[in-house]
Amino acid sequence: MWLIARNSVLLSGLLLSSPGMATPQNTEFRFSSACDFKELTIDVRDELDDNAGYIKLNIKLQPEAITRLAQHSGKYMNQKMTLYINGVEISTATIRAVLNTANLQMVVDDQTAKKVFPSLLATQCQQADGN
Repeated sequence: MWLIARNSVLLSGLLLSSPGMATPQNTEFRFSSACDFKELTIDVRDELDDNAGYIKLNIKLQPEAITRLAQHSGKYMNQKMTLYINGVEISTATIRAVLNTANLQMVVDDQTAKKVFPSLLATQCQQADGN
């Protein structure tokens, strides 16, 4: 699930699936928080408490990660892309535009948060091959 971030791309509009539109191939994009994230803040509750049971990750990407994401999303336009953080699946949506932004907001449910949070403490960058 994606939300709007100030100074970031409107991901929900860019990644929304369209019924009846065939996607010939699925792709994956993998973030390593230690390598790809310049800054990460976590909002456990939003101001209006509209998203009870969900946690918001506010991510500022490193320049290299911005470039990789833009190239990857451009290559797989109109196809489903599954995003991972440290090997944990976060969401799947259809790419509708090139994702060329430094700022992302991702919303995860409690169960996904419990899986990904321990790995967010890693500070040693060990870049894997591929995305």
